[in-house]
Order: sequence, then C-alpha cells, then structure tokens
Amino acid sequence: MTAQHTTTTVEHELAIEQAHVDMVYRRLAEATRSAQQVASEGRSLFQSDRTRFVREEDGTGLYERDVFAFQSAKRLATLDAEHEGLVFGRLDRTDDEVRYVGRIGVRDDDYEPLVIDWRARAAEPFYRATPADPMEVVRRRVLRCQGARVVGIEDDLLDDEHDSDLVVVGEGALMAALSRARGHTMKDIVATIQAEQDEAIRAPWQGVTIISGGPGTGKTVAALHRAAYLLYSHRRRFENGGVLVVGPSSVFMNYIERVLPSLGEDSVTLRPISAVAGDVVAISGERIDSTAAAAVKGSLKMTLVLRRLVNEPLMGELGRGDSGRGDAQTPQLRLSVKGEVLTLAADRLMEIRRSVLRSHKVNSGRPAAEAALLSALWSTKPDELDLERDLFDELVTDTAAWKMFCHAWWPPLAAPGVLARLADPRLAAHVGEPILSAAECQVLADSYRPGRDWSVADGALLDE
Repeated sequence: MTAQHTTTTVEHELAIEQAHVDMVYRRLAEATRSAQQVASEGRSLFQSDRTRFVREEDGTGLYERDVFAFQSAKRLATLDAEHEGLVFGRLDRTDDEVRYVGRIGVRDDDYEPLVIDWRARAAEPFYRATPADPMEVVRRRVLRCQGARVVGIEDDLLDDEHDSDLVVVGEGALMAALSRARGHTMKDIVATIQAEQDEAIRAPWQGVTIISGGPGTGKTVAALHRAAYLLYSHRRRFENGGVLVVGPSSVFMNYIERVLPSLGEDSVTLRPISAVAGDVVAISGERIDSTAAAAVKGSLKMTLVLRRLVNEPLMGELGRGDSGRGDAQTPQLRLSVKGEVLTLAADRLMEIRRSVLRSHKVNSGRPAAEAALLSALWSTKPDELDLERDLFDELVTDTAAWKMFCHAWWPPLAAPGVLARLADPRLAAHVGEPILSAAECQVLADSYRPGRDWSVADGALLDE
C-alpha cells in the first residue's frame, strides 16, 4: 500500500467519523435549547403576588416550579460541561451493528442512541474485549478529538476471522494517550481504560473495593471513574446518600477536581482530609505537622486518647499538681438543703460520670448525669430531712451551687475546644499515658501550642 493511498484511506475514515461527531454535537445543541426552554417554562409556571401567606394549592404550584427549575438546571449542567472528546470510541460488531461510545449518552429524535454512555453495559466491550475474547466485536476504534474536531483514529482488530472489509489504521490508542503531555490538572482515562482497570471500576457496589498499585499506576483516576460509574448504575442510592471523595491535600483536590465533571458527574463532594469535618466544626487546617507529630496523630492509639480526653471533666484540670495527677483540690459537689449539707465526694462523681458515659455521648448525656447526681444526693439525705422526692429534686436544682457545679462539671463540648486542651502538657500526659509514651505526649502537646493553627492531621481527629 502506497503512502498516498494510506493517507487517502485515513482521511476518508476521519471524514466518516467527523460526520457522526458533527451529528452528535448538533443533537446536543438541540437538547440544550430544549432544556433552556423547559427552564423558562418552569420559571413562568407559577406566579403570585402574595408575600405573607401561601395557600395549599399555591404550595403545589411552587413545588412544581422548583422541580422544573432543578431538573432543567441539572440537565443543562450536564450538557454544558467541558467535554474533551465527547465521542471517543466506536465498536463494529459481528452483527454489523455500530456503537459509538462517549462521555454521556445522546439520542436522536427517534430515541435511537447516537452515543452510548461509557458506563452503560452496552459499552463494556470497548474496555473488556480482547483478541482472545472479542465479545462479538470485530473492530474497536478510538477517536482522538480536539474539541468537536476528529484529529486521529486508532484501531484494534479483535476478530480477524470474521469476514469483514473493515479498515484498520493507527498505532494504538493507549500509546497515543500516554504520549500526551501532562497539564496542571488530572486528565480522565475514559478513552483508554484497560481491562484490569475496568474490572475495578465496574466491580459490584456492595462492600469495599480496594484499588492498589505502585506510584503513577492510575489508582486515583481509576477510583474517580468508579465513583462516576456507581452514580450512573446506582444513581438513586448513591446520589441521595452522597458521594465523598477525600484526598491528602487541597493542592491534590485542585488537581483532580475536573475529572468527574468531564465524565458527566457534578454531584460529588471533594474534600481534603483536613476539611472532612469542615461542615460540622467549620474549620479546615493546612499546616503540615512534624513527622513525629503526624505519626502520633495518625496512630489508632489516638482514638483511645481522644476518648479519655472527651471524658475528662474540665474541673479535673483545677486539681492537678506538678505531676498532673494531684488530688488535693479534686472537685466535689457540696450544697445545702433546708440547712442540711449534702456532699458527693470526687470518687463518687467519677463513678457516676463513668456510668453515664457507658451508654451516652458526652453532650447528650448531661440529662442522665444530672438524674444520677440527684439520685446519689437523695441516697445521702439524712432522715431529719423529711421531704418527698419531687420536692427534694426541685429544692436541689434551684440552688446556685447545683447550677454552677453542673455547668462546670458537665459543660457542652465542641470538638475544637476539646482538642485544644492538649496544649497543656500535664493534661496530654494524663490522658495519653500509658497509651502513648512520655515523649509522644510531649510531641502532641507541642503541636497544639497557643497561636498555632490547625494541621492537616487535625481534621481527622476533630471528626473523630
């Protein structure tokens, strides 16, 4: 075959694929105009000049209007996404059917598929078919596009025994993709997914799927494609429940943020590890801990330390001597009811606290703690104090001593405030040893010195 004939053949094949891609983009433009019209109709669906109250029938109209607006906006977001190579694949099957594979599904006026979404079952042979198992595919073609223009084609002949006059051109789609220069954002691999990657991407959703491999082997991008696949194949379950992608840093999240939108998905939340708890504690740390501090904070032993820290009463800090464990000023509950002094010692208070925390979290356990305190005080009531239980409880809870003690002994806690307490080396040693060594407790306290902002590792601790 002469060079001129080869060039003519490639140009002819490019023209065929360009004609189909043009048809897809025309249909996409029509779908966009239709979605815009639906959005406009939705906005005019319900109009009212009421400002103070809404009748029941008006509420129905408002709901329908909002549904129109939401669905049309969602569709427009999908259609307007920056699709680098909307159509990237073609399958020529043994039954002479031709299937085009792309980032999103597009149909013609008769609802026949012009492009099959890459996540659909019908597109699976594009990634799984091999010469050993062609899956009824004769030729697999990858289209390389710049915007809406087809600039190259790469073919794989999978079933050379099938009687076909299909043309095969190109040097291999994977090598062409690997030769592309890296940019400042991660590229998707939707056009060049290999069979092993596709197996991980399409694995059953139940349970945990672990994607492992050496540096640079595409673990992250394969996991992102899996998220897109799960949203496509089990949308009701995963979109309603939410999909969270967690990465090591903000720089990393900025690098990967365009992958999922390019695959037609914009309903995923991306967070660096330091901001996972940001919706709850409204903070996010960017500081990098020292190696020693990061090792301590990343250890599973920290879950035990945090539990002890949360359960440690704030009043306990007032009674620590230089050793961190002094008992000379350990708090106690002492109040007067009708001239009779009632007292609960520190060991009884700690016993009550431990009992309550066995079945309650700290913030939700205060009512149970107060009830246990009242029962303990009632058991110490002298016989001379002749009162019914209801009156006794009312007299106790009305005293200033009771209110001040409960607020100090069992205050409402917030995660940042609790974690910041570790800046006190004595408290860090008290809740850390013997779970952590003395050196590790000191490293932990140093990492929370006053004036220091939160670190990346603190995000996970705050969430815990």
